[in-house]
Amino acid sequence: MSNGIHRHTSNKQCSSPNKVSLEEKSKSLYSKMIPFDLQPIWLKDNEFLQTNYRPINNSYWKCIKTMFLLHTETFNIWTHLLGCVFVCLLTLSALYIHTFKLSDVKIQLSSLPTIDKAMFSLFAISAASCLLGSTTFHIFTCHSESTAKFLNKIDYLGTTVCIIGSSLPLIYYGFFCHPWLIFIYCTVFLVGGGLCCYISFSDTFRRRDYRKVRPTMFILLGLTGIIPICHIISMRGFTEVFDRYALHWLCMMAFCYIFGAFIYSMRIPERFFPGKFDIFAHSHQIFHMFVIFGIISHYECLTSTVSYYSNHQSICQANVF
Repeated sequence: MSNGIHRHTSNKQCSSPNKVSLEEKSKSLYSKMIPFDLQPIWLKDNEFLQTNYRPINNSYWKCIKTMFLLHTETFNIWTHLLGCVFVCLLTLSALYIHTFKLSDVKIQLSSLPTIDKAMFSLFAISAASCLLGSTTFHIFTCHSESTAKFLNKIDYLGTTVCIIGSSLPLIYYGFFCHPWLIFIYCTVFLVGGGLCCYISFSDTFRRRDYRKVRPTMFILLGLTGIIPICHIISMRGFTEVFDRYALHWLCMMAFCYIFGAFIYSMRIPERFFPGKFDIFAHSHQIFHMFVIFGIISHYECLTSTVSYYSNHQSICQANVF
């Protein structure tokens, strides 16, 4: 009997520490967050976010598990991860559900000419690639220095691809009847995008003193789109361009990207309240949300433009340029 009691007590004593250790282990994931000062120098970026940084773990699986914890990168991860899923669903909706009115007959984008589908797909793929690259970087930035540096370059590459992929369809439709102008402007954007990619893959580009240069470079690349827009307006007139290309959506897209980049580069609002926005509503998260809004605005602009040109297949025969 005493042996039975001893065995029972022993088992109870053995099981209890295991249970406690599991509970402590789950709680310790939160307690292991570190302040800004304890981060390695290569990971220090925003001194106004003072706490709740993930420690370097050298484990891809551990990085993935941190997606479900609260830290400085939590909402950076989820805003663009969910945004990527949203863009994919939006694209499928445009291809197979959304209808365009063509000569009083409603058709789906998938029934339009291949070039129209290609232009829309180019935009969708570039936007999704940007969001996916950003998500991947923010998930695994706490893995190691080499991983963080490489994925940071992929993040910048995705931003460049998004700008180029958003611009080329508008150039195509803007100069629909002038292939040589399409070629010239597309070449300018591709060369500018290539230069951004080259700079983005430079290790110097990641230094903290280049923090304001990074968004500025992307803003300048995006602002290059003003040149062809002004060219189109000079040829067609503002009213016609406004109606034909849903210019209000295009302006909204530009505002979202530029204002979001400004907020990010100036570190607003955490600059004015250090330590108060470490987890939620800091500048990088706000920038991410404006990127999503910009993509949605561009989607509306592009669908309106595709719909217009689908209804005016003989536009070039009218020699309106």
